[in-house]
Amino acid sequence: MALIIPGVQVNVVKEVVPPPANPSGIVGIIGITDQGPAKGARAGTWKEFVDLFGAASAYSLPEARPVFENGAFEAVIVPASTSAQRAQLAFQDSAGDVVFRLYARAAGTWANGALSAEVTNARSADQPAEALFDLVLRYKGDEEVFRNLQVADPAAPGYLFSVINGNSTLAAAIPAPENLGTAPATGLEIAFDSEGQRQSLVAGINLVWRSSTAGKVVVAREDGQTTFDLQIYSGDQLVDQVAEIVLDADAEPDGTQALVAALADHPVLGAELVLPSNSLPPLVRSAVFSEGTEPSVAAYLDALEELTKESDVDLVLASVHGPYSSVYDQIYSAVRDHCAAMSRDAKNRIGLGAAPAGLPLEELTTLAQKLNSDRFVLTAPAGLAGAVAGRIAQLAYFQSPTYKKVGGVSSLETDYLPSQLNTLLKAHVLPVDFDRQLGFIIIHGIATSGEQISVTRVQDYAVRGVKAISDLFIGRLNNELARLALRQKLTEFLLQMEKDGAIVPSTDGTDPAFKVNVYSSQADFAQGIVRVDIAIRPVRAIDYVYATILVQV
Repeated sequence: MALIIPGVQVNVVKEVVPPPANPSGIVGIIGITDQGPAKGARAGTWKEFVDLFGAASAYSLPEARPVFENGAFEAVIVPASTSAQRAQLAFQDSAGDVVFRLYARAAGTWANGALSAEVTNARSADQPAEALFDLVLRYKGDEEVFRNLQVADPAAPGYLFSVINGNSTLAAAIPAPENLGTAPATGLEIAFDSEGQRQSLVAGINLVWRSSTAGKVVVAREDGQTTFDLQIYSGDQLVDQVAEIVLDADAEPDGTQALVAALADHPVLGAELVLPSNSLPPLVRSAVFSEGTEPSVAAYLDALEELTKESDVDLVLASVHGPYSSVYDQIYSAVRDHCAAMSRDAKNRIGLGAAPAGLPLEELTTLAQKLNSDRFVLTAPAGLAGAVAGRIAQLAYFQSPTYKKVGGVSSLETDYLPSQLNTLLKAHVLPVDFDRQLGFIIIHGIATSGEQISVTRVQDYAVRGVKAISDLFIGRLNNELARLALRQKLTEFLLQMEKDGAIVPSTDGTDPAFKVNVYSSQADFAQGIVRVDIAIRPVRAIDYVYATILVQV
């Protein structure tokens, strides 16, 4: 605007300042969790992960802990638990009736044949229902012991459901299906007169009044809905509502547990699991859990879809367990394709998967060939993908994981011979082995295409940086000064990469570490297009050293 009164007008033009680069080392993990947000959440430490997704997630998602132990900056965990089933174990009393069932805390096959429960010190069959018993849960090296349990009085110490569900990280106790009712009738009103009063909601579930003021609970349900709500009244005042409750005696007890958990800290109303008054203690026995299943391929695909919303993830880990089948091929291929698609959108990432347990070497090499890509890493032996992902995430983006130590590993499922390691490396599988001097190390940091992981990560870092800088110039004037400014900012970014050691000149010094050209033809100019040509030379790890020693006389 032109001045009318004599004076000075000053315009301020701010220099374009590129945003700080996203921190590398953010791992996206998809797999089974005990609990947590269905759409996923971020965790920066192992404790934060356990607080968000439950202690049992350490068993159902064993890759998570080594990711943090090996130094990952952050993890984005997206549950893929919707179609998975929990392993379970039924306990009978002396009359032959199923008293209760124990369910693994988290779904999946992790508990099948590995998680066991033993009832000890139970009294003889002619003892009353108040007789006490002990329960021991064992999973690999972990053991939980619960003593002096009883199934007769929910208000007395040692009540089975209160003790197990409140203290065990391995299992949850639920009344047997025949002792557990389904949804109550719509409009049912349950009145409470005093604090501590217990009233039955359905068979197997009591509601406990925690307020000193009388009140009631009303069952509400919309037409055509299988779920129901509990409306909680203190006096005549509606104070709260627990919505979308599902009770199904023939299905897994998720709804039952969710109801009890939802009311665990409620100031007015609580819920507790109960058995029929004539129930007897379980018989002495020891048995293992079974019938746990893994999620469907569709559940993993849904989890990957959620990860597309996380633009800063640069590693994606799929937690898949159970015997080898075509499911591994489908899930790992989906992870590879997800990473390739996200990389085309400048949200570059690399996928990782572990070798299936017990898979013969020939089939493992075939699996690697099926997954051939710069965007996928297949680790071996089984169970090490989390440790490898965490170690890669901890490294600077231009550092190679070759011959780097991995933590959180105490033993290997398979101790490969040198000839077997050669076979794996030829098939472009990333093996972990034990070295007497270094400990457990990554033998060669390569993707299933044979490309060094560090080279791909340098490329990815450059892509993200170039996009972040170029985004700042969109909508600005398309003139020579603007194009020069863009070129200068890109040059600054690439110079810093060269100083970091991520990109290097040719070994003979004749070719620079990078080249940048920013231009616009007349036709491009008319359409508002500016083109950027960049060439970079990523640093490569020295994987092989050939030495010649002259022995002189």
